[in-house]
Amino acid sequence: MARDRHSIALNVLFGVICHCGYRFGILLVGYYISGAVLSAFQETRKASLDVNINGGRCSARQVLTRTFLACIVCVAYAVFFKADAPLDASAEPVATFLWGCFIGHYACCAADTWASELGVLSPTPPVLITNWCTRVPPGTNGGISLVGTLASAAGGAFIGLLFYVYGVCFLPVATVPQWPVIVFGLVAGLIGSLVDSLLGATVQATWYSEPAKSVIPVPAVPKSCVHRHVCGHDLLTNEQVNLVSVTFTTVVCGYLIQVFF
Repeated sequence: MARDRHSIALNVLFGVICHCGYRFGILLVGYYISGAVLSAFQETRKASLDVNINGGRCSARQVLTRTFLACIVCVAYAVFFKADAPLDASAEPVATFLWGCFIGHYACCAADTWASELGVLSPTPPVLITNWCTRVPPGTNGGISLVGTLASAAGGAFIGLLFYVYGVCFLPVATVPQWPVIVFGLVAGLIGSLVDSLLGATVQATWYSEPAKSVIPVPAVPKSCVHRHVCGHDLLTNEQVNLVSVTFTTVVCGYLIQVFF
């Protein structure tokens, strides 16, 4: 039943986004395919470090968190614009704002996914973003590492690159150079990852199992001899943290893109 809800949610939102324009769909597909590929990379090792790793399988709530807001943005774009406008804050301010929101949305999602899937494999333990002197177990919410940070930047840049390549291949040459969208995607990914990590370290609880030597979900009845509280208050779930960070990044990037174009 859960798988059915996931499939229905994904198919409906995917259909709406692709109907609004192929470039919207390309970013959506690129994000999910890249996430699936990275999830399969050293999956067994990652699962031994963090039992929350689920092999890239998303619940219906996760799909909605990572797609619903983007769906609203692309529907708004389709209502106001019939053609695929280039990024140009002077000539097309509203279109550029909406594109900034959409790119920022998936740059944030990709950055979070890439960092989660690759950062846990870092050869050195991550540090807590709120206290760089504190080493934490791999998979800790709010834990950052060089590998994870680079993965975040790469995930955001990947979304920007998809947007740019589609424009080069299928759209007329724009008067304003479009390549800065790759840098914009990178910056958007880092912003989203930073916000997600700050929230994870403060309002999302992380627990560690000493016998299993891995990060675990919040235990119903913590046992001092078995479970160790690493950081964060149990105020938000992972999906809620993602929703807040994605929403923040989406709105901020709508304005931030004007700096690049």
